[in-house]
Amino acid sequence: MPRIQARIREIQAELADHQNRERDVVVGKLEVVYQRALEDHHFYAAARAAELQARLTGVGRAPAATEDGQRRHPSRNPSQMSPSPEAPRGAGSEPADPDRRH
Repeated sequence: MPRIQARIREIQAELADHQNRERDVVVGKLEVVYQRALEDHHFYAAARAAELQARLTGVGRAPAATEDGQRRHPSRNPSQMSPSPEAPRGAGSEPADPDRRH
């Protein structure tokens, strides 16, 4: 049984290493997108690339839950946030995309 558990740990370590390499490749590709977007003044696209890089690398992760299972800070998921009172949103009132060419 110890040999089986050791082999399972080996396989898990190999899989984790492979996933890390794949993540690094994707982050590198996103860096190219980010740089090109900045050069072309597509700031929304650059911000999105940076956001995806942060998500993939774990930067800015939500705080851990407390012992009672509650989060220390509210979720920043836009689908769970209510619109701000000073900027009501209705149908067709999407924010302008600075990268969009008319």
